[in-house]
Amino acid sequence: MTHKAGAPDERADTVGRTKASRLTIASAALLAIGVAILIPLATGVDDDRLVVPVASAPTPAVPTLVPTPTTTPDPCTVRVDAGVTRLDDSAGLGPGDVVCLQAGPRTSLEIFDLYGAPGRAITIVNEGGKVEIVGEADDYAGIDIQRSEHVRITGTGTSHSCGSSVEVQECGIVISGTGRGVAATNRAGHIEVDHLEIFDTSKSGVFMRTSEKNGVRREDWQQEETRVHHLYVHGTGTEGLYIGSSSYSDGADPVLVGVDIGYNLITDTGWDGLQVGSAVATCIVHHNQVSRAGLEHEDNQDSGLIINRGSVCDVAENRVIETAGVGIYVQGNGGNRVYNNLVVGASALVDDPADGIVASTGSNTEGSIYLWHNTIVSAGRSGISFRNSFGDDNQIANNLIVGWSRAGDDIDIRPEATVAAWANLAVRDLDEALLDADFMPMAGSPAIDAGAPIGFEPLFVDLLGWRRPQGGAADAGAIEHQPVGTS
Repeated sequence: MTHKAGAPDERADTVGRTKASRLTIASAALLAIGVAILIPLATGVDDDRLVVPVASAPTPAVPTLVPTPTTTPDPCTVRVDAGVTRLDDSAGLGPGDVVCLQAGPRTSLEIFDLYGAPGRAITIVNEGGKVEIVGEADDYAGIDIQRSEHVRITGTGTSHSCGSSVEVQECGIVISGTGRGVAATNRAGHIEVDHLEIFDTSKSGVFMRTSEKNGVRREDWQQEETRVHHLYVHGTGTEGLYIGSSSYSDGADPVLVGVDIGYNLITDTGWDGLQVGSAVATCIVHHNQVSRAGLEHEDNQDSGLIINRGSVCDVAENRVIETAGVGIYVQGNGGNRVYNNLVVGASALVDDPADGIVASTGSNTEGSIYLWHNTIVSAGRSGISFRNSFGDDNQIANNLIVGWSRAGDDIDIRPEATVAAWANLAVRDLDEALLDADFMPMAGSPAIDAGAPIGFEPLFVDLLGWRRPQGGAADAGAIEHQPVGTS
């Protein structure tokens, strides 16, 4: 069960405005999502533009964000029909083999003891149309992966239209009614899952965690190269995506190295929308859309996106719309960078107030946390709550905070925190902010040119992929104002 340091005090205040007003703005955001994700990328960054670097801006510890590749598998090595419910070492599969699941309904599938190789994964893909796995709530998972490495599960056999980057969902593998949608446990590493629709699960949509309960301890093994992208996950009983252990501080469960979670569309989750824990190195959570998270109103299990203890992740280019709790919650190991995110309607689904973005101490004992160029609208309490008591280079810069509750502050910096904050813009009245339906600043908005230069290359484009800045200086928030005639 997820434990969030400092979470109980999020329930201490009362909401200073009606839930109805927050729901209105959050609903407008949902309508705008379909348009925003289709805006094309602008041409490259102007190399002649002078950028004044922030002296303390850290060197990227993870790759610059690029679209998660989508590839079509090679021709089938073997075809299996609905009667095959288990693939294991007896199947004679090896590196580079492609297993084609025949279209149509089938029961759950177990994948045990399969081993591909680096660059030559064993791929399981649909063929001839959708594969539909319909199970029971007490099933462990629709697809259960154990003791396997270099395995890819992909629904790209008939279509690539799945996840947050498209309007119409046409995922090639559909899982519904099971306990979990996909589970990867018990020494499952180098696993990629993409282009699946998962819904109506009694537990999480995707669960990827090897635990001490599997007889595997941290010193014995680590989970490497976990990739989850282009999924459509909705109607889950607990988390949408549960990646890695939330028990990092216990020192027992294995850690994760190499995590890429991107382009997933997640909505209507009982607990947290997207959770990553124990991801100690090379972790990116990007281009995801999370809405209506925390519907079960479970205490400390109701965030839109949470970077749990032990994790050092970049959190970038995400949209979090309507949550029961905090929009984006960071309690990792320090070194976490949160930028170009849009958070609308934090705690809009309940009467208890919560903040838009929280940076907590968690398991962090030395590293700093960086919050840059985020747009936070209609938070239930403060726009940003900074509680990290460690790190000597914490930064809050170029954020746009609009319409937060009178029970909180635009930016709440706790006494125990040492943080530099500059060029943030707070606008109490939504109308005065002059944002359009996509939360882009319109002509006359005070956000235009209100930011300061930050010499960090991923910030040279905004949430929509447009060049930053468009004017004399960067705009505050995640999205740049686009002058008429911009191309």
